[in-house]
Amino acid sequence: MNKLNNSGKALKFLLLMTVVCGVLYTGAITVFAQIVFPHQANGSIIEVDGKKYGSELLAQQYTDEPHMWGRIMNIDVSTLHPSNINSYVFLLKMWARF
Repeated sequence: MNKLNNSGKALKFLLLMTVVCGVLYTGAITVFAQIVFPHQANGSIIEVDGKKYGSELLAQQYTDEPHMWGRIMNIDVSTLHPSNINSYVFLLKMWARF
């Protein structure tokens, strides 16, 4: 009987916290954002002549040096020999996990 009583209390607490965190808090933050930051809260949509094109925040062009970190595209395969192919396969498998 004690386990049933504890389960009931746990379910009530779960329901309470779901309402508080999932509904009330989310609603309060949404209302606050709509009042204080209406353009940003609605996604910073670009609108020209009544037609919506997308968000100002997507595909921004960065030109300053700290943001210019490219990917290495040139891979030197001249060091790949059949004698050490197993170590490369192992490294590739390990890299694939990340």
